[in-house]
Amino acid sequence: MEWQQYELEREQRLANARDHAASISLEEIDVGHWDLMRDDTIWPYFERLRREEPVYYHKDSIVGPFWSVTNYELIRRLTLMPSNFPQNLLSGSTK
Repeated sequence: MEWQQYELEREQRLANARDHAASISLEEIDVGHWDLMRDDTIWPYFERLRREEPVYYHKDSIVGPFWSVTNYELIRRLTLMPSNFPQNLLSGSTK
């Protein structure tokens, strides 16, 4: 496949993913789904989470429940000072 054709198809996949990410509820977003990584279409879902819910608990993910932290400053603070975050965030619990 020629590079230009690949880029056109990639841009179309991203446009479709942007439309899909905007049309579903936050609960339906699953950034753990391998298709999003394989197709390089995960970014619109992260953009929506970053904008609407930068710390989000994915309770029904295909890979199991996990917290998604999508804001750079929060990730940095969590990495440098994990004691500043609630223990339930670090353990994966929602209680």
